[in-house]
Amino acid sequence: MQLNRDELMLLDWLFCGHGDPVTTEQRDALMRWADLRRRVWVTVIDLDLAAKEVATASTADMDLSHGEQEELLALVPTTFRWGPGEDCGLSLKRKLAYELYGVDTIGEYAERQKLRALFGGTDASRSPSDKPEPYPNDPQDTAAD
Repeated sequence: MQLNRDELMLLDWLFCGHGDPVTTEQRDALMRWADLRRRVWVTVIDLDLAAKEVATASTADMDLSHGEQEELLALVPTTFRWGPGEDCGLSLKRKLAYELYGVDTIGEYAERQKLRALFGGTDASRSPSDKPEPYPNDPQDTAAD
């Protein structure tokens, strides 16, 4: 998976307990991430070295196991910025989701598109899983009543 520096720093921030004081139990829980934290920093160093060789090295390759991807998808905040920069929380979550579910989701979407084209489907013929769920207590829903 290609990660940029902000995404790598966000991972390290997660593994460090978000800057809060750490209890013994929390420290033990955080230490189970020791190997992944080491791999994050090796990747950061690789990115720094590549940036010296090339004008701009924007990403570095980081291998994550399926289990690590699942846990990180649950832990990474959906929105997170370092100052005025890019929303690295959202970009990292997107990359994790694509790694975990993208191939299947893209394949299913392509199949639905083929069937629609074949049978002349319209929005009305979308499968229930394609239709967005209405927002509970949506003011627009009550306006139509």
